[in-house]
Amino acid sequence: MTVQGRGRSPRNDRSTIRGIRSYRSSPTDIRGGTYRPRRSGGSLRGLLFLGILAAVVLGGAFFFAGPAFRDFARGLARDNPQSMQWGVVADVIKADLGDALTRPAGPDDAPIEFIVGEGDTVSQIARDLAAEGLISDSLVFQYLVVTKDLENKLQTGTFKLDATMTPAQIVDRLQRPPDPP
Repeated sequence: MTVQGRGRSPRNDRSTIRGIRSYRSSPTDIRGGTYRPRRSGGSLRGLLFLGILAAVVLGGAFFFAGPAFRDFARGLARDNPQSMQWGVVADVIKADLGDALTRPAGPDDAPIEFIVGEGDTVSQIARDLAAEGLISDSLVFQYLVVTKDLENKLQTGTFKLDATMTPAQIVDRLQRPPDPP
């Protein structure tokens, strides 16, 4: 003999409950309480909270990672001047150099003979210009030449330059024919 509980199977219990619920005047949840729909605006508050949280996290990342990225971009530009063709690196270098891009290296107007040799790279020319005191930082010359795509327009030979020339004037002078011997 098998024992059955009050003549109903579990499947019948669910269908009976489902049927009873459909005839009630106010909807109820499984525990017997009154069904209340969710209040509107909850998802909007959640999205607003996530937006504020994202802004705080990104702001902190820029605040703390900014100096590290600036140092990284400067090192990248020194090792590989062509990287200054990338907008982000060029912008960081331009901001870092500031008025050194437009300021002469010094007040001495005595002419200096500067030689650009055959096969000299932009980096070599920039180091030589800085060593002669014609520019304040070798990165200034590299920035001006690379961002304006002038690498192939620089001439070789001997040029008379002076420390009162701005970096742009030096770049312009090195694009024209050298001084006669």
